[in-house]
Amino acid sequence: MTSYTIEDLCHCIVTGATNSVYEKADAADAQHFLLTGSCLNQQGQIEADQLTPICVKDEKSIARFSLQTGDVVLLARGSTIRAAYVDETTAQLGVLASANFLLLRPKKELLLGETLVAFLNSQLGIAMLERMNTGAVIQNISASSLKKTEIPLPSLHDQQRLAELFHARNLAYMDTLALAEQQKKAADACIEQLLKGDA
Repeated sequence: MTSYTIEDLCHCIVTGATNSVYEKADAADAQHFLLTGSCLNQQGQIEADQLTPICVKDEKSIARFSLQTGDVVLLARGSTIRAAYVDETTAQLGVLASANFLLLRPKKELLLGETLVAFLNSQLGIAMLERMNTGAVIQNISASSLKKTEIPLPSLHDQQRLAELFHARNLAYMDTLALAEQQKKAADACIEQLLKGDA
């Protein structure tokens, strides 16, 4: 399998928006949403219900920070470095990456976003990111070091299979969590009845 630098496989790699670009807003007044570290789950997904509502100070200045379908976001500053895939639903919300993120826009004819997320969140990817870390307490990955990093590139056919597995795994995981939550609520209701002597 041939390796390529991330820079060769992406149209752009940029740091997210600083707080001079936006201000927090009430959900009713929000024009956009801000992606923060708490929005990323361990499966490489963005949890839309965790996005922060914001108003943008200058609409012209946000294009480079706006998430598009197929993008990859890497939480590059914080206690845990991890990546997530931007799906169509998230992209349609008008989400901006905060300054703690690196936004990567893969060249879709070479690299699928799911492949990059799977690699960055894998043991091999995590070890690579840890070697790039420049922070002592708060981890920090710079855009310049990430650009020069080489990653293995599977064929597009294998990447499409990987993307299907990525989404199927995440769907199965979320369905399992929903079922577990439903069973917990039923068990809690039974316990409550038994404690009250209603059973």
